[in-house]
Amino acid sequence: MKQSKRYYGKATIYTAIIYGVALVFLLISFRSAKLYTQGVNPQEKIVQAVTVDASKVQQTIQQIQSQAAEKQAAELAQQKQLATQAALAKQQRQQAEQQLAQLQATQQKLVATQQAQAVKAQQALTQIQQQQAQAKQQLADVQKQKQLAQAQAAAQKQAALLKQQQDQTEQSLQSQITAEEQKVAGAQSQEAQSEIDKYKGLVLNAIGQQWIMPSNVNKNLSLQLLIHVAPGGTVLDVQVTQSSGDAVLDRSVLTALSKASPLPVPSDPALFDQFRELHLTVRPEGLLAAG
Repeated sequence: MKQSKRYYGKATIYTAIIYGVALVFLLISFRSAKLYTQGVNPQEKIVQAVTVDASKVQQTIQQIQSQAAEKQAAELAQQKQLATQAALAKQQRQQAEQQLAQLQATQQKLVATQQAQAVKAQQALTQIQQQQAQAKQQLADVQKQKQLAQAQAAAQKQAALLKQQQDQTEQSLQSQITAEEQKVAGAQSQEAQSEIDKYKGLVLNAIGQQWIMPSNVNKNLSLQLLIHVAPGGTVLDVQVTQSSGDAVLDRSVLTALSKASPLPVPSDPALFDQFRELHLTVRPEGLLAAG
């Protein structure tokens, strides 16, 4: 639009120049004709001057118009070329702006994508770090529990070892005590048995002092008795646990036992408890044994 206004302005200027030049030329021609007609017939001079001036003016005007048209055509062609170039430049500028806008949009989208990916990556990294921290804590807990379990196992093992040693010590002491008790008991039993045997001998002597042995008795016979004795030695009851097979011999022994009561018994209550039931074996030859 600006180029069109510029074009019409220039055309107006050119037209004014053409008419101005023509006017100047007419004035010059008129002046020349006036000088020339001084020696010629005035009527001829006027006609000739007018004729000559008009043709020159027309020729000059045509030349000027032709030059102006050529110049105008050249300028118009140049203006068209410039307009074409301007349109092309505008199109290129618009394309460049579109490409720039697309590039900016692509860059913005890429930046947004990268930012989103960065956020996701940071979140993933944070999650991984949290998982690693949890795993580390769990590992520490497991190791702590393992150490605690090992300590408990070691303590239990030590306690079991101490208990085993204590049991062995107690068992050894108990064995020693038992052995000592058995030894003491054996000694006491032996001593008690010696005392019992001594009192059995005294009882047999007492019976022997009262015994009147039958004549013609078989000395290989024996009689076994179970005698219940009171603490003072009094005979409470007599049982024949095994007869000699000779009734006369059996009666003679029982009679002698009855006469010998009260029998000599231990004064120690513990020994007398073993003497309450007295087992005796009586043989005619005077050999006696405890049953």
